[in-house]
Amino acid sequence: MKNEFLFGKHQEYRQPHLIPELTLEDIAPQWAARLEKVQHRFPFFMSLTWLKWYRELKYTSKCVVGEAHGHSSGYVYSCDECANIGFKFMYYFMLNWHRKLEQNKQRFVKHWNEKHRKNYLNNL
Repeated sequence: MKNEFLFGKHQEYRQPHLIPELTLEDIAPQWAARLEKVQHRFPFFMSLTWLKWYRELKYTSKCVVGEAHGHSSGYVYSCDECANIGFKFMYYFMLNWHRKLEQNKQRFVKHWNEKHRKNYLNNL
């Protein structure tokens, strides 16, 4: 696995300054795959897929940010930036704003790498 190679038993790979920045695929792989599909074909408004994804984006433990935080909603109380980003994923998805979704995804990855990467790596 990719993570085992990068973050395996070798202590030198556990030092954050030696590890390349994480991508959304590293942080939240399920949502990364979904958002990749959205770039090519957005689910039809109110279709079963759209309703399922929207419902999950509404629940803080199931949304993009919740997946990154281990399917926990605790980030809502501990990280205002993550809470704001999570809300915007739901909002932009609901309005079918592709460009804003992509910008929010980049904002989240940047924030995660700056604020949460060290804790994430230590928990692997």
